[in-house]
Parts: sequence; structure tokens; C-alpha cells
Amino acid sequence: MTQVWMCSSCHSLNDAVAKKCYKCGTARAVGEYVDGAGRAGAPGTEAVAPPDPSLLGGILFGLVAAILATGLWYWWDLNMSRRFFGMSWLVGAAIAFGVVVGGRGRTSFSLVLFSVILTALALVAGEYLLVSTFLAPDDGANLAGLPIAPPEDVAETLPKLIAAAPLRPLLWAGALFASFIGPWSRLVGDDVKKDDD
Repeated sequence: MTQVWMCSSCHSLNDAVAKKCYKCGTARAVGEYVDGAGRAGAPGTEAVAPPDPSLLGGILFGLVAAILATGLWYWWDLNMSRRFFGMSWLVGAAIAFGVVVGGRGRTSFSLVLFSVILTALALVAGEYLLVSTFLAPDDGANLAGLPIAPPEDVAETLPKLIAAAPLRPLLWAGALFASFIGPWSRLVGDDVKKDDD
């Protein structure tokens, strides 16, 4: 059953998320009618709007998820996969999860956009590190820090690695799709209403 609140001015029923009456425009804070009889399910007694999404929380949790997922992807592809692909889809899914959790279970269009852009940046950074490690000399493992190849060398080598692992771009697309669909589904909600009958 959808929760509602009643406007005391025009007696219209409004969704719990509405901050003002759809019919007369009265603000909920001043015009909500609360049934004093205490009947179960009466308008105004249980109409609790879900919290607004937290933009700062979504951004922070998304950034943490991006760093952790990109690090896991980098480690996995270097140590477990010899074809340099396999876990990139996890980056998009982790960022989407982080954005939704940080947004207190809800999102805004800004968070959906942030999730997709952050995933694209994480994919570029992860691929750059993987290709740089691939191009590093054998004794590069003794160097402190991560090997960083010049951009022109990475751009020249990446098509060869894609030819050797043709599923790689599909996993990138999967990561971008996951980063979009997770927050987007929280933004638009479930349009299909099921009857309680």
C-alpha cells in the first residue's frame, strides 16, 4: 500500500515524497492533516517520506568503491588472469553500489551521471596501469611504485591487447552499463504497482 498524506486545505491525498499538495500547492509542513483518531493506515499517521539522497555521501562512497574495485581489478588481472581482462565489469558494479549506499539508498540524476563518469575514469586509469605494467621491463618489479608508461606507448599497445582479448571492450561496456543501471533504477523506482488484493 502506497503511503499518503492528506492536505488539510483541499483534502487531497498526496504521495509521501511530495513536499507540497499537488492540487492546491500547500506545503506539507504547514498543511498536512493528521488524523487524531489514530486509526491504522489513516492519512498523516504513517506517511513518512524516504530521506533525500545524500550527494556528498554518494560521491565519497563512489570514490572509495572506485579505488578499491580498480585496485582489485588491477591485482586480479596481473595475478590471476593471463589475458589482461576479466574483472573490469566489477568496477562499474562496485561504483554503482557505492553511490547508492552513500546516497542513503536513493539517488539523484547528478549521482547517476557521477557514477557513469567515475566508472569511465576508473576504466581508463585501470587500463593505463595494466598496459604500463605489461610494457614494463622484467626488472621493473624491483622498482618502488607502479610503472607508468608514456601515453603514446600505451595508445600503441592497447589495440594489440584488445586483439588478443576481444572480450575486453564488452567488459568495459558492461561496467558502464552497471554503473548506470544501478543508480538509475533507484532514481526512477518501480513503476509497476502491484495490488494488495
